[in-house]
Amino acid sequence: MRHYHVIENAVGEHEGYRDEMFRSRRRALTAAKTRAEWLSAVAGLRVESLVGMGRYFITTGRPGDAGRLISVEDCDEADDGGHVRLPVGGQKPPG
Repeated sequence: MRHYHVIENAVGEHEGYRDEMFRSRRRALTAAKTRAEWLSAVAGLRVESLVGMGRYFITTGRPGDAGRLISVEDCDEADDGGHVRLPVGGQKPPG
């Protein structure tokens, strides 16, 4: 079953990792944008859209602030019942 992950994490840190799953790409993209806008409004952070749809960089803008990333990733279930993460755009890695 194809589904989409909205992943949020602090750059360079494993703590604060957040992963939400959506069945619709449209809903995942909306959730990512809404989360980025909410962080901007509530915490006064700057949000920059990165190349590709569904990718946002959130930062205070201060030197030394590595920031946070929010991104949408496509995902398919593998034959063995596990998950294979795909980059946005859905192309499987070679091999």
